[in-house]
Amino acid sequence: MNKGNKACKLEIADLTNEQARTWLIANDREAAEFWRTYPDDDLIGAVKDNLNSFGWENQLGEIIVSQPVKTDKIKIKTAELSGTALDWAVAKCEGRTITNDLGGAVWVKGRHEDGRELDGFDSVFKATDWIHGGPIIESGKIELRTKGNYWESVKRLENGGLSQQGKTPLIAAMRCYVACKLGNEVEVPSGVAGDENSPSRSASVRPKP
Repeated sequence: MNKGNKACKLEIADLTNEQARTWLIANDREAAEFWRTYPDDDLIGAVKDNLNSFGWENQLGEIIVSQPVKTDKIKIKTAELSGTALDWAVAKCEGRTITNDLGGAVWVKGRHEDGRELDGFDSVFKATDWIHGGPIIESGKIELRTKGNYWESVKRLENGGLSQQGKTPLIAAMRCYVACKLGNEVEVPSGVAGDENSPSRSASVRPKP
């Protein structure tokens, strides 16, 4: 079983300190560093004060937070990866911390230029966008060429090479990248399989944590 995350509505009084701190960091990003070291015994009160300061006091005592949930994993052939499943696999290959993989999009923790992670600055990771996939193709020296109605990617290795195909150059290249890192079959959460055409994949705003 694998742990993912989902947005849940909870009573403010029932929040754990960890949930309260995560909410404060995500919703008051200018003071994120302050909330990271804020005392545990006053986090719930800080959430209430924060809500009041933004005029959200009439929320019936409830708040939306991110909660871990258990999800089954299934095996998919690398040559068949697409959509959110492909995003998830590439994010794992890149060593990214996945914070939410439900709802048709893969969210990862932000990163400093030096590789350190940023709490409260999650973003959508889409392997088939050039902003994410392009640097991987370049650094991995993955070759691309058309072959009929599809694209073929090739990664040359000392003992030969690997190739994958796809309907776009990025799909072909990312499948090749995953094959090099994880092999010809990948375990992914069942919730990310079959999300290729999900409208949520174009979302630019993350659900409240």
